Amino acid sequence: MKLLISNFVLLTSLFTCFVAEIKAYYDVNMPGNFKNPQAVSEVLSGNRKTANAAWWGFEPNDSTFALQSAINSGATKVIVPYMGNDWIVRPILLQSNQEIYIEPGVNIVAKKGYFKKTGDCLFNAINKKNILLQGYGTTLKMQKTDYANTEQYEKSEWRMGIRLLSCEAVNIKGITVKDTGGDGLYIGESDSGKSCKNIFIENCIFDNNYRQGISIISAEKLRISNCIFNNTSGTNPSAGIDIEPNNNKNKLSDIVIQDCISKNNAGAGFVVSLKQLDANSENVSILFYNCYIEGCKWGLVVSSEDKDSPKGLVEFRNCCIENSISPGIWISIDKREFNTVFSNCTLRNCAQDYSFDKMRNSPVRVRGGRSGKNDSVGAIVFSNLYIFDNTDRPKLFCYFWPGSSEGKNENVSGNIFYNSEQKEKIIDTNIRIGLRTKIIDYNPKIHKVEMVDK
Repeated sequence: MKLLISNFVLLTSLFTCFVAEIKAYYDVNMPGNFKNPQAVSEVLSGNRKTANAAWWGFEPNDSTFALQSAINSGATKVIVPYMGNDWIVRPILLQSNQEIYIEPGVNIVAKKGYFKKTGDCLFNAINKKNILLQGYGTTLKMQKTDYANTEQYEKSEWRMGIRLLSCEAVNIKGITVKDTGGDGLYIGESDSGKSCKNIFIENCIFDNNYRQGISIISAEKLRISNCIFNNTSGTNPSAGIDIEPNNNKNKLSDIVIQDCISKNNAGAGFVVSLKQLDANSENVSILFYNCYIEGCKWGLVVSSEDKDSPKGLVEFRNCCIENSISPGIWISIDKREFNTVFSNCTLRNCAQDYSFDKMRNSPVRVRGGRSGKNDSVGAIVFSNLYIFDNTDRPKLFCYFWPGSSEGKNENVSGNIFYNSEQKEKIIDTNIRIGLRTKIIDYNPKIHKVEMVDK
């Protein structure tokens, strides 16, 4: 009997010690979402590589100190936990060589009454590299409505949700960025003059931002995939994505935008504006692939000024534009060294503002001769463009600026298929000699193709 009691006491003691060791392990190695000076000390000493921002002390009214301290701690991974309340912060600076994992349900919200400087951004990375910002089911939110109050805030279009300047190897996944006072995401250069490189944006949503969903100023090897751009409005251009360099030294190379949706933006779905580039700029390489645009003012816009152009290619492949107010494709360029190609794209019910001149507000609008130097339109290739439109108007309208009466469009070529009851006036007579674009009546229901000789 004594032996049994002794063994029971021994087992109880061992079990108690085991429980104490397990508890100590979890207390020290897996601390919870509360202030923990010991865990903070281990992170700062380098003994712990993963940091929980709550260890620095979550404050519902302002958690800037906790989040910024965790980012500055040197940890290779920072967790922003779900606390049941928003993480309300002032501007946050990102660091190199770090993953920031934002737990599902977390909202990181710009603090009201702050962000007074015209360039204050929610997340800011300057000359940084190797950053993974991941947050499926999370939101970065600013105070767009407040910033419109000019009595409280200086007018600005640069209060970005995320700003990357001369950064390298940045991956942003699964985050919603909304209600900014500028762009959802800005990709450009710092004073170093270096472009952003190896930037990957995946599965993100950019909603109700003030200027753009994303602005791309200077980038090399940029991938944007499976993203949504909605409800951009406030100041021009108000596009889903605007690719627009600031000077001729900016770079736009190896840019691919794939499987993205742009809807209900006050401006265009996607814009490529190369007016700042010239013959001294590096070659342009931009591809939009499998993208969908609906309910924007314009669909796709490609424009430039009359200066010497860079070489390269801007291509839209397998893209669909529906229900635009103005032309689904609007091209405003003179004769260029680069090609603009539309491959297997579709326009449906575009240029719906019928109060506007039907001639000019056609599904495709091309403008040239801006320089007044008898330049030609081009080089533009429609490689199987499908237009669904029943309005009695040109499907393609091309015109030149005054002073360019000798302008030609010999660089416009390809095939345009259309499904329409109106077959007499397909191309406006304002188009000059040299047009090599074929307009084809296309009825997919009966699979009959009839060439219209123009």
